[in-house]
Amino acid sequence: MIAPSVVTVVLIVFAVVAFRWPRYAVAGLVVGAPAYLLRSTLVGYPTTALEAGVLGTVAGWLAGIVARQSFGNVVAQLRLIFDRPLIVALAVTVTGWLVATAASINLPASLGALKAWLVEPLLISLIVVHEFRTSADQRLLRTALLAALLWVSVVGLVQLATFRSTVEGGRLSSVFAPVANYLAMFIVPLLVLAVGWWLQRQAWWLSGISAVLGAAALLLSFSFGGYLALVAGLLVLAIRLLDPIRRRRPLMLITVVGGLLLLILSPTHYLREKLNFVTRSSSLVRTQIWRTAVEVGREHPLLGIGPNTFEQAYRATVPRLYFPPLEWLVAKPHNLYLNLWLETGVLGLIGTLWLLGLCLRRMWGQPAGSVYAAAIISILAHGLVDTPLFKNDLALLAAVIIALGLLSATSPTQN
Repeated sequence: MIAPSVVTVVLIVFAVVAFRWPRYAVAGLVVGAPAYLLRSTLVGYPTTALEAGVLGTVAGWLAGIVARQSFGNVVAQLRLIFDRPLIVALAVTVTGWLVATAASINLPASLGALKAWLVEPLLISLIVVHEFRTSADQRLLRTALLAALLWVSVVGLVQLATFRSTVEGGRLSSVFAPVANYLAMFIVPLLVLAVGWWLQRQAWWLSGISAVLGAAALLLSFSFGGYLALVAGLLVLAIRLLDPIRRRRPLMLITVVGGLLLLILSPTHYLREKLNFVTRSSSLVRTQIWRTAVEVGREHPLLGIGPNTFEQAYRATVPRLYFPPLEWLVAKPHNLYLNLWLETGVLGLIGTLWLLGLCLRRMWGQPAGSVYAAAIISILAHGLVDTPLFKNDLALLAAVIIALGLLSATSPTQN
């Protein structure tokens, strides 16, 4: 917890900066995305330092628009990026969230999640679309994304080297301690971006250093979901950015490195645990969670249970299936698609996948957009075993990546 005065200062500072320099405010949010861990209150309501920064940025940006009387420019830029199919898919997604929230089994929790996981990231994405139109502007945001990957990875490596005895299970978790999987969900899409930009020779030194340190941090997190997601993203980069002859070596390298990694990890309890479905293991725990999530979904098939309510529904349902269960308290179902269905209903699931599909199709046609498409695909691959969108920092980063990808696909100028 931090003092309410601190988040008030954060809000004011970001509002002042965003009024005159909204691009720097957004870049600051990206670099400081893990600030959601710093919790406090604002005028009596629970909040975080990240949320204060987001609210300040949105307020300052809107005030600047009013002062400059530039509503017409905002509308014109948004219409350039958001065509009718995207608007319809977004409308379906938002409707799913709203309906699921209205039908929630815990309305206060769902309203908070609606604000932090949908409304605030969506507002930031609109600012990105409007403010980061030139290649120089987009370079600033790319640098911010790489800086976030770099500092979080460095903190994790220092943590593991200096405080190894305090690290849970020996797994690197950085500022997200003790949950190493949170680190993996944060850095994988950024790591994919870093590799893609390095291949395109954009911010070559920073991309390369960030990629190396990010890969080391991910490796030492022992997150097999993160490994899977990274491989998916790297495969897309190899297919989209390298010609058929040049891509053979990277594809072989990915295969060989993956095989060596499995060979190295095979004697360890990390891999044995993934293959253990008999005694207590993370795989058996996930199996129980997924089975319980499906049962919850059968009881709420259309509207869902509301955002950020899975733990409550799980706690009420799991004793009917497993007693005693391996885990009594589980915040998420460890699967993005189950989470979308349960917490945003059928409309939220369909709308989100439709929206992401349209964005990927738009980005796929341009080399610049393909890097962002690879990052999104890594998120979707990670979603098979975790929930890499339902967290404040992850939702914000995903919104920024998607908005930048749409801009790059629309104006594919490279620098």
